[in-house]
Amino acid sequence: MVLPLLPTPIRTQNALVPPVGSVADESDRRWSEGRHPQKDSVNEVIEQAYRQVFFHPLKHDRQPLLGVRLREGGIPSRDFMRGLLTSERFRDGYQNANTHVRLVDQLIRKTRGRQPHGVRERIALSIRVADSGLPGAVDALLNSQEYLD
Repeated sequence: MVLPLLPTPIRTQNALVPPVGSVADESDRRWSEGRHPQKDSVNEVIEQAYRQVFFHPLKHDRQPLLGVRLREGGIPSRDFMRGLLTSERFRDGYQNANTHVRLVDQLIRKTRGRQPHGVRERIALSIRVADSGLPGAVDALLNSQEYLD
């Protein structure tokens, strides 16, 4: 004997939780690459960069010298990102702990804010990592027109 289906709406456990925010909330907090950001927003720029690179930055993730140089206007925000992505902490946590493909995925997500477009982009950046190391790959990503836009 076949049991009939009950007319109940399909709900997931996530449907019971009200949304915290939307993608639009995060896009409002983006900052532009100025040569010298406003002094009152430099701390916000630094925090956003740490969140973008380390997701939940801990105390040992911090690079105090880079922060001081950015606050004083000695480096632009792009060089601050370059410093975070080539830091010893990033190398230990991402480069040394992952394969080239995973590292490439992480670099693209952290610099461009998106998934890799496909296998060709992964392979090209993976070759760059193998040829010129992590600093060369980071420079290629940060000097690209997509990052500058």
